[in-house]
Amino acid sequence: MKFRGHIRTSNVRYFTRYYRLVLLSVAVAMTVIVGSLMIGDSVRGTLRAQVDERLGESQSIIFARESYLDESILDPLPEAEGYLLMQGFISHNGMLHPVMVWGCQMEGDAAFINEPLAKELGEEEMENLVLRLPSAGMVPSGSLFVTDNYTTSLRLKVAGVRSSEEGGNMNLRTEQVQPFNIFLPRHILAEAMEVDAKINLILSPRLITEDELLAVWQPHHSGLVIKQMPQYVEATSSRIFLQEHVVDRFYTSDKNANRLYSYLANGIASERDTIPYSFVTALDSYAGIELGAGEVILSDYSARRLGAKVGDNVRISYFKAEELKHLSTIEREFKVRAILPLEQLHADEHLSAEFPGLSDVERCTEWDSDLPLDMDLIEDEDEAYWEHYRQTPKALIAYSSVIDDWQSDYGTATALRLSSMPDLTALQPDMFGVEIMHPREDAIYAAQNGVDFSSLFLALGFFIVVSALLLIYTPLMEMYESRREEMQTLLTIGFTPARIRRMLASEAMPIVLGGVVAGIFAGVIYTIIILWLLESVWHGATHTASFSLHFRPITILLGTVASTALTAAVVAWAIRGAVGKFDTERKGVDAISTKSIATRGVLFSLLAIATIVTYIYAISATASVLVAVVAGLCFMLTAMVGIDLWTMVRRQKALQVNTLSPRRIIEGSLYASRRGAMLSLLTLAFGVFITFVVGLNRRSFDNGAELSAATGGYDLWCETSVAMQHDPSTEAGRKELGIASQWSGDALALKRYGADDASCMNLNKISLPSVLGVNADALEQAQFEVGDNIFNADRRELFHLIRKPLAEDTYPAIVDATVLMWSLGKQLGDTLHYSTHDGRALRIIPVATFTGSIFHGNILIDSELFDKAWPENNGCNIFLVRSSESNDMKQYLQQSLYEYGIRVTPTHERLETINEVTDTYLSIFMTLGSIGLLLGLLSFAIVVRKNLTRSAEDIRYYRLLGFPTRRIASILYEENIFIPRIAILSGVVGAMIGIGRGWSAVGVWIWIGGVAVVAAMLILVRLFVRLQIEQVLASHDITKTH
Repeated sequence: MKFRGHIRTSNVRYFTRYYRLVLLSVAVAMTVIVGSLMIGDSVRGTLRAQVDERLGESQSIIFARESYLDESILDPLPEAEGYLLMQGFISHNGMLHPVMVWGCQMEGDAAFINEPLAKELGEEEMENLVLRLPSAGMVPSGSLFVTDNYTTSLRLKVAGVRSSEEGGNMNLRTEQVQPFNIFLPRHILAEAMEVDAKINLILSPRLITEDELLAVWQPHHSGLVIKQMPQYVEATSSRIFLQEHVVDRFYTSDKNANRLYSYLANGIASERDTIPYSFVTALDSYAGIELGAGEVILSDYSARRLGAKVGDNVRISYFKAEELKHLSTIEREFKVRAILPLEQLHADEHLSAEFPGLSDVERCTEWDSDLPLDMDLIEDEDEAYWEHYRQTPKALIAYSSVIDDWQSDYGTATALRLSSMPDLTALQPDMFGVEIMHPREDAIYAAQNGVDFSSLFLALGFFIVVSALLLIYTPLMEMYESRREEMQTLLTIGFTPARIRRMLASEAMPIVLGGVVAGIFAGVIYTIIILWLLESVWHGATHTASFSLHFRPITILLGTVASTALTAAVVAWAIRGAVGKFDTERKGVDAISTKSIATRGVLFSLLAIATIVTYIYAISATASVLVAVVAGLCFMLTAMVGIDLWTMVRRQKALQVNTLSPRRIIEGSLYASRRGAMLSLLTLAFGVFITFVVGLNRRSFDNGAELSAATGGYDLWCETSVAMQHDPSTEAGRKELGIASQWSGDALALKRYGADDASCMNLNKISLPSVLGVNADALEQAQFEVGDNIFNADRRELFHLIRKPLAEDTYPAIVDATVLMWSLGKQLGDTLHYSTHDGRALRIIPVATFTGSIFHGNILIDSELFDKAWPENNGCNIFLVRSSESNDMKQYLQQSLYEYGIRVTPTHERLETINEVTDTYLSIFMTLGSIGLLLGLLSFAIVVRKNLTRSAEDIRYYRLLGFPTRRIASILYEENIFIPRIAILSGVVGAMIGIGRGWSAVGVWIWIGGVAVVAAMLILVRLFVRLQIEQVLASHDITKTH
């Protein structure tokens, strides 16, 4: 036993140069496999840790979407903390940065910012910040009668930086990107927002159930005010408008209910005179008078001024607001039903609602409204009326006559008058936009099931692993070739092939195990390096800078078992092949079976057919680039099997003809070393293929047609922090926004329901992406390229179909194909589950895809369907601009819409940002592929050396046969240049196939660079082979002389 061990040790020492390479190759394979698994663990562990960073100890979130809660709701929730959460923006270095503003319970009047924002600002600009915020107050900014000042500013004194451990990186969105947060005392933020004692977010460390929320929440928390008046019970809202569900519930349960809706009419006119800009109230009845359709009650003031009496007709004109305050003027005729004393109406204090900016000013001409009011129409008499009677209505009209024109997305009444106290238990929080969520479980699931970096890096590093495994095989075969006489001697003296295999395995396995152990430690280092690269050089793939090392023992165990099994299998394959070959040579068997050739022929035919079929499909309109890559891989495998088949056929023919020629010598040499040669061909060809296919498939938007397909022909992507309540796609809207004077081009406006970012920049698993509402007709006219759709409809029919619900509360949507497949893991026809503004279940079904667009990360539905689902999301946050003067328009919009926190990005730059993730992955793939290519080149060098080592005896025979040195060098050159030449060319051709129909997207300089690289590789390979041959021949001449 000791003697055997001594022999093994001696052999390992003697053949150290071979085993050293085997150990290194095993360690490389182990490093990549274990490291890739640990990278996946680290990314998942980091994302899980970020859940705690984002949510803190919060188990439950109570959120008032587009509304507020009275802070008294916190009284029965002592463990919970209330926030006033708003989105604002700050200016820094000429750029506007969106920030999340957290109004929380804290002492003093100073603000704190989080570390990412502090890093962005620098110490010099941290002391005093000017924060801009929406200024809507309690009245929804999308309603008609609001101030035209949509933003307010707040100067902050920053007292310090709140770390992530202190909750500085709080974020309710499922994403790894660290937010810019500002924390300030809640009362200061509430005062600036004009929402005193209000909150819109509650975080609780306890799991609060929906039943508990129902027990805690009361309608007054959401602004519903119930007052017992002398003759009736009045219901109003602190946000002025009563939600439609509340109105319907109260009105249907009280047969004497009276609905009121206050409105500012443009004018009340008769044949004699006109009263401009008058408050009018629509109601069902007043003072015992039931108002029928088309009937009006005038005050005696209005009747006197108009010269009207009971039975006369008067005309009332008013603005009707549609989507994004598209205003149209409506004029209706009403018959005077009664005339009441003005003092009676004035005494009824709640007959008209109080609109901020209108009711709280001293003069009519001071009205602060975003309506296009012509103040020149205001006369002294109107000012006198306002001084004494304010918004006391000048007319009362039938509710049923105008409610369809007057009602807004925020409610259908400004007050209700009931005969008795209403049943408040019938009201639910979701009727007021109050939701309860338990985000932690969903966030953990999203972190665990996000982008699988283990599989990703195993795939990206696959070629390194394959090259390393082949590099184990190549030096082993070279070593066994050098031990040919030893093996044949052992066989001759009676050693069985199985015994020799065991002997060789006992030599190799300690080396393998040593490589495995080294690979485990190297895998940790590899993981640390890759994580650092993902934070820095490859930041475009992750958009985060805070990865930490995480791994599980089971990960290392699985990696170790897999690596050991693979490397042991390769060693066993090499040993079996070598021993079998020597045994065959000893027995003098050199025939090639017809069955083997037939098998290779069938395989070659199948691969050739697969290549043709997949390539034809790859250049079709519906196929992805992945299909083209598969076609390229099939071509390379076809080439490899074809070369193998060719060497076998040529060898069989040579055995049947007893003639000697340089050509047959070359073919015989290729056949003798064909196993190693095929592996070298495969390794080198795949390295070339990966390097070239990655470079050729990088998306370039220099091609106008491809750019238009992704941008729809639009030049600018404009996004605001504060929603615009006017439509930038219309002339009237642009006038209200103050961007009409220098405007050129056209625009497409979108609304947004903010959920999670489903773009490839988000590493978490997203189930509910943000939804964009867009006019389907306008979208059809744009140049966005549409892919598949479940209707098999043409473009015109498709956009007609997406404007209609598929069923009740079931809406069709369009989504980017990459988002659907990779981010959501869905297919066309699958269902995404949302909730509407009033808590109803909403199903959105992707019915069509864009092939790749600037809407990446969102799903699109028709704007009318959007308004039905989320009517209170009534502002425009995003719009696209098409202009021949895009640079000037960009500057103009940035200056004109500064108060909205606008960020204007050229669409091609947005596309580059979207594709940055893909490009980064391609860069990673190319980097790792280049390492694999180096291993392939090393394998090729070893094969050349092995072949030339074996050729020493052949050279002597050539000398004896009288071959001159030049002829011998030519034979050796053709033997050894054939495989690398075929490998490089097949890899390049496979890569060209792998770009599918994307030839036009490849720039001229990329083609020139590719040709230069191929030429350089061929020249270097040629020089290397010639140099090795010269050395071998020189060595042989020296040996011969001695």
